[in-house]
Parts: sequence; structure tokens; C-alpha cells
Amino acid sequence: MPKDPVDLAAKLSLFSEHWSPKVVARLNDYEIKVVKLQGEFVWHKHDDTGRTLLRGRWGTDDPDA
Repeated sequence: MPKDPVDLAAKLSLFSEHWSPKVVARLNDYEIKVVKLQGEFVWHKHDDTGRTLLRGRWGTDDPDA
């Protein structure tokens, strides 16, 4: 069953707190979350989990984003 696309900018506009991930969609057994970051964030990965980090860019100063 097709689902409507999720507007991530619209979802991010629904909250203002930083460092508090919010579920915006579900895909099979996965939760799709967004989070607002503030200050420094150290990019890292989780080799031993099923987590995937997708980077978006809304005013970030990360030169690799």
C-alpha cells in the first residue's frame, strides 16, 4: 500500500527542542526519526546496530554535509 511522502521540513517545524529525536514515520520494523541539533556534533557510526544516520542540511556548518 503506497504511503504519502513525509515532509521533513514540516515535521521539524512541529517542535523546537534540541537533542530530542522524534519519530516521523515507520518503515517495516524501523522508526524514521528526525532531531534538531545545536552546537557541536561529532559524526560517528554504530557498527554493531542497525542504525543508519542520514544527514540533512538546514543551516549546518559541517563542510562535508
